[in-house]
Amino acid sequence: MPVFRVTVTERTTKAVNYRNRGGSTEVDFRGTDLMPEVTGHAKVDGKGGRLTVNAEFAHLQPVRIFGGQYLTYVLWAITPEGRAVNLGEVVPGDNGKDKIDVTTDLQALE
Repeated sequence: MPVFRVTVTERTTKAVNYRNRGGSTEVDFRGTDLMPEVTGHAKVDGKGGRLTVNAEFAHLQPVRIFGGQYLTYVLWAITPEGRAVNLGEVVPGDNGKDKIDVTTDLQALE
């Protein structure tokens, strides 16, 4: 019988409407208790009613350290209404850098 330990972390953040900001917005990422050494950043551009997100992460461990049922990392966005949206799979890159480049029709993200 598998034993799962779940740590729920609650955070509050403000939603940003990237479409109306003009130009690019830089967003920094940091690790959690599960993987505190992870760092990253993203560039969010609003153009033509769409957002492009180019994110890069460093020091991600292989996802299998969490168990065989986990196959990949996924970047999620949270709408101001609280809906989670799967933006896509974080693809392993060269030199320990993992990245994702996506386009979404969302206007505001948390």
